[in-house]
Amino acid sequence: MVIRLMLAILIGVLLAWPLYRLLTCRCWRRLFYRRNLQCLTPYQPRQSSTTHDGG
Repeated sequence: MVIRLMLAILIGVLLAWPLYRLLTCRCWRRLFYRRNLQCLTPYQPRQSSTTHDGG
């Protein structure tokens, strides 16, 4: 039972790895482009410290 479970997990990982890599690559690329755009345009950071004042 344990060996079967391990094999199932291994096969799942092997099948999911390419998809995961593809998705992460896309996400990283998107973030990179977005960051470049932000660098080109003036970025105004939000002051979230004022909203989270006190408890």
